[in-house]
Amino acid sequence: MKKNMAYTLFIDSDIFSDVFLVREPHFESSVAVSHLRNELEIELFTSPSIILNTNYIAQNQDNVVMAVKGVSEILKVVEIITTTNEILIDCFNNKHVDVENAVQYFTNL
Repeated sequence: MKKNMAYTLFIDSDIFSDVFLVREPHFESSVAVSHLRNELEIELFTSPSIILNTNYIAQNQDNVVMAVKGVSEILKVVEIITTTNEILIDCFNNKHVDVENAVQYFTNL
């Protein structure tokens, strides 16, 4: 049974890539997000495109097996959200500076 989380947090591919690739200077902060999930009852969300981008980036580091394993682990701790055609149209037609961020922002969690 899924417990009710007190907070929600959208995770983008930068966080996942920091962890997968041990990218500094953000590696430790990105790893801490998963610890906060349990300590503060934060529910983590991401989108299908973030998962696909993370997998692509990780596989290009010449370790397909580790990439698949890493993405499989991610999918155990995040909820996948989806968007609608209406949200996409709105984000593209309203002159948002960063359409990707607008889609993430306007997609209901």
